[in-house]
Amino acid sequence: MSLLCAVVSTEKPVRVSLYQVKSTDKDLYKKKHCWSLRDLRLVDGRKADSAEFDLHFDKVYRWQAKNIQERNDFLRCLYRLCVHYVPQQQRPRFENVPKALLEDDGRAQLLEKVVADEADDYQALTAREEADLECLMAKYEFAIHNAEEFTEQLARELAALDASNVYTIMESERRVQKLMEMTQVALDEVCRLERRLDAYEHLLRTVRDSVLRMEEKDALLHVQNENNVRLLHELETLVNQLDLPHAHQVALLNGDLSNQDGIRACTTAARALEEACSAQTRPGLSKMAAVQEQTKLLEKLRDKFSTTLSHHLNKLFLRLASETSQCGEVTLVKHTGCHNELRPYSELMLWLSRAPDPTRFAQLQKNYINTMSKLYERDVQQAETTEPMENRFDAVLERLLSMLEPVCLAEQQFCAAFFGLGSARLPGSVSSQPAAAGVGYATPVRAASDEALASVHRKERQINEELRRMMSALFPTLEAKLQNFLETYDKLDGVYSMHLLVRLNQHVMSAQDTGSFLSMAFGTVVVQAKRNFDRYMADKVRAVEEAKAPKRSKCGLLPFLNHFEEFAKQAEAIFRQSERRADLDKWYTRLVRAMFDAIGRIAVEHQRTPPEVVRLENFHQLYTLLYQLKIGCLEAERREAKQRYSEALQAYVTHYFGRPLEKLNLFFEGVQSKVAQGVKEEEVGYQLAFSKQELRKVIKEYPGKEVKRGLEALYRKVEKHLSDESSSLLQVVWHSMQDEFIRQYKSLEALVQRCYPGSMITLEFTIDDILAFFSDIARSH
Repeated sequence: MSLLCAVVSTEKPVRVSLYQVKSTDKDLYKKKHCWSLRDLRLVDGRKADSAEFDLHFDKVYRWQAKNIQERNDFLRCLYRLCVHYVPQQQRPRFENVPKALLEDDGRAQLLEKVVADEADDYQALTAREEADLECLMAKYEFAIHNAEEFTEQLARELAALDASNVYTIMESERRVQKLMEMTQVALDEVCRLERRLDAYEHLLRTVRDSVLRMEEKDALLHVQNENNVRLLHELETLVNQLDLPHAHQVALLNGDLSNQDGIRACTTAARALEEACSAQTRPGLSKMAAVQEQTKLLEKLRDKFSTTLSHHLNKLFLRLASETSQCGEVTLVKHTGCHNELRPYSELMLWLSRAPDPTRFAQLQKNYINTMSKLYERDVQQAETTEPMENRFDAVLERLLSMLEPVCLAEQQFCAAFFGLGSARLPGSVSSQPAAAGVGYATPVRAASDEALASVHRKERQINEELRRMMSALFPTLEAKLQNFLETYDKLDGVYSMHLLVRLNQHVMSAQDTGSFLSMAFGTVVVQAKRNFDRYMADKVRAVEEAKAPKRSKCGLLPFLNHFEEFAKQAEAIFRQSERRADLDKWYTRLVRAMFDAIGRIAVEHQRTPPEVVRLENFHQLYTLLYQLKIGCLEAERREAKQRYSEALQAYVTHYFGRPLEKLNLFFEGVQSKVAQGVKEEEVGYQLAFSKQELRKVIKEYPGKEVKRGLEALYRKVEKHLSDESSSLLQVVWHSMQDEFIRQYKSLEALVQRCYPGSMITLEFTIDDILAFFSDIARSH
């Protein structure tokens, strides 16, 4: 299918051309013929009801439009181009073309001309005409009052002027005749000049056409030359992109990968090969036979070198694994020698990872994992089967973790660099994106940057996950071994769970790369250690809650108090300045609360020991422990233990000391009842039952020796109640009973003074006697 196009150039001088454009099978358009509009001689519309028309250049070309309307539109466009860009003498004729198509432009031109003429009809008065008119009006000022006289005056002057003009014309007839003759001569000369100009114009028309044709040809040559320059530049760029120097080809085909110079040469050649293979060419150029041939050559070189590199590295993996010797010590060694020998191939491995076919890279990675995992499995197995040092568990644990960390970190860093599992495989940084010049572009650029940043983060997460998977394959049993180590020692003694929790947590928190394989493995084991620790503490709490009352005659100190003392000292030594201190503090509180409840429960359950004694001894011991340990989170529990101990002491003294002067107390209870009935205290002595004689009779029943005998019996009872473990508590109880006795003594004396004033009645012993009784009894026992 062919198309006829009218084209107006953008350069000056303006050129109008007609092009025949032909479409190919691949939906491409190609210029076939070109004619200048100045060469068009005739436009023949043929029939009004037909879509055909003829264009006459050096020969006649017939064209067929899709419909009549399209033909008319094209002819109208062609006519307008001829009017605007073709000189009138060179314009083609339009025959058999509807006049309506041509009259539209004619009417437009005529309308413009009429508007211009109308604008030129009006002429303003000149300055001289204005001056004459003003002079005339000033001279005949009376005309304003006498118009008739003014009219007659003007008529007379007009007649005089006409007569003067006639005389002047008659006198100038001869001169007019001479002027006409001169005019005729001038006209003849003008005609001669016009004929000469017509001849010159006829000659110049041919020259002008030739010059225009030369200009058009020069422009075409300029375009052709510019196209050739661009084509040459494009071909040079294409050749530079796809060309691979011979030295690089030799290095890829016959390079020695066993020495540093050969590795560097192969690395440089591989980099150049990758640039050539990834060169971006235009779609049209990629179909050239030479480009396709060069592309096949580059792909062949890439495949051959990839195979050579894969075979060499596989052999190197096996050789390095077989040359690595076992270590006789209890340690895990870093395979720095293997890493140093493989590190020069890192860039080649990255090149291989970017190859279109990823199978070779994946197979190399798999072979490395299989080889090195066996090596690490052997090292871990050797360390595991070494005789444990049970008496130095914390030191052994710290040594084990300290050995694992550098080995795993070194292997992870090597894998990240060697297999491209780091930032080297990431695209360019988001910050390198050009910033928008205008304010209006801020929002789209920010959105694009956010999207690019999110894409980079996804890529980083994907690479980190690949690296962790590879490390898991290199150390397939490491996490299971750690779990087994954890469970083994936890079964031996739950205290080990505290060591494991603290040590593992320290290594996890001090890790520089929290997303590394070892940090993740340690994190999993920390979770298990935390579970074991919680289970261990829950067992301790449950043991306290389920504690039974001792079957011995004296309850004494409950066993879980001694257990708590041992546990607290161990825990404080382990958790000192640890970040897991909060876990221990939480269980401290629960454990002490459970002991509070257990002491109260066992005090009621024990059949042979008074409840007050059980609470007194055990709360006193618990308070003493908390005071000595000085655990910050247990300050409230320490104060509560002291309060409960004081309450138990007061209850025991009140219950078992009683009232040693019982009859005297009963006597004064009767006195107080009389006072309560309204009898004045000083008048109670007049009551027969509470007379002074009765009081003296009661007082005589409590001489000093009798009181001391009763106190000795009380001391033996207290000594019988308290256990041997609470021997220091006996003196505390005895001192409290002394204070209680003195309090009762002072109360009785005060009643005697108030109710029997001036009677000189006193008890047969004094406070000093009481202090001496208690002191003598305590020393004698």
